[in-house]
Amino acid sequence: MRASARTPNGAALLSLLTRRAWAVAAVAACTMPAFAQDWPMAVAPAGCKFNWVGTGGFQETTISGGVGHFPTLLTGTEQNWPVVEPLVPFCGEHCQTEDDRWALFELFPLEVGNTIFVGPSDDPIKIEVESFVDLRAAGGTKAYRVATTGANANRTISYWAPDIGWLVRMDEPNFSKVVVTTDCPEGAAPVVPEKPAPAEQPPTDQADETVSPGA
Repeated sequence: MRASARTPNGAALLSLLTRRAWAVAAVAACTMPAFAQDWPMAVAPAGCKFNWVGTGGFQETTISGGVGHFPTLLTGTEQNWPVVEPLVPFCGEHCQTEDDRWALFELFPLEVGNTIFVGPSDDPIKIEVESFVDLRAAGGTKAYRVATTGANANRTISYWAPDIGWLVRMDEPNFSKVVVTTDCPEGAAPVVPEKPAPAEQPPTDQADETVSPGA
C-alpha cells in the first residue's frame, strides 16, 4: 500500500525528526555562552536576513543563526527556517581539525596581509586577506577580500563586511553571488559574544607560598 502524502513513512519521519532535533540543538548552541566565548570577531546577530542574487538567475534568502563553536557560524535558508547548518567562512569543510581551528585564530581579527595554511600538509589550503575594499553589495559597504587557494590553484574569493558581521559576496571559478539587501531585527548590530571574566587570583603573598606535603 502506498504511503499517504499526508502521513510520512518511517524513514521520512525519522529524517524529519532528525532535522528538527538538529535545528533545536543548533539554535540552542547560539544562546549557550560556552559555544560562543572564543569568537574573535563581530558576527551578525541571529535573525538577520541576507538576500542574495547570483550567476544564472540565482536567488536566495539566508538567515543568520548566530555563532557556534569557532570557526563555525550557523545559517539557514528562509524556506527551511529554523533549520540551520554550519558555515565556516573562507575554508568550509577544509577546516575540520583542531590544528586548523587554531590556525584560523591567526587570521582573525581580519587584517590585510594575514595569511594561514589549513588542511593536510600534502594538500594545503592557503587563506590570505588580500585587501579592504569598497563594495556595492548590501547597499554599499566596506569588506575584507579574502582569497582561498587550493593546491590545484583554484581560487575562491570571499568578502567579509565587518560593519555587517557576515559574508556579503563570494566569487568561485564558475559562480558568483552577492548580497543585495539585508534585514536585521530592529536595533540589532554585529556583536562579539562576551568572554568570561578571568578567574580571580589569590593575593600575591598567598600565591607565592609553598606548602609542604602533609602540612
